[in-house]
Amino acid sequence: MLGRVFFRSFFIQSFLHDKKMQNVGFCYSLFPMIKYLRLNHREEADFRKRHLQFFSTHPCFTAAILGAVVREELDLHNLKDGDRDSYGEEIERHKGP
Repeated sequence: MLGRVFFRSFFIQSFLHDKKMQNVGFCYSLFPMIKYLRLNHREEADFRKRHLQFFSTHPCFTAAILGAVVREELDLHNLKDGDRDSYGEEIERHKGP
């Protein structure tokens, strides 16, 4: 799963646009996690919505940020429902100014 995420990280720059910058490529890079975590339709929609927010970074930092987000998503998946509410803020702090 990590290898697939890393390989897809090379395509982040191919999905640039001016409103939310690199968000589509970032979310595309994380798609292998959906299969790995075996998310249901609602969780998958929340996952995509969470990662289609504004994202902009230098290409050199992409792999490090993806690694941190993968780790946080794995932690989030293992949390109980009550603890998940405030966890989105932790992921948002990696995504840019």
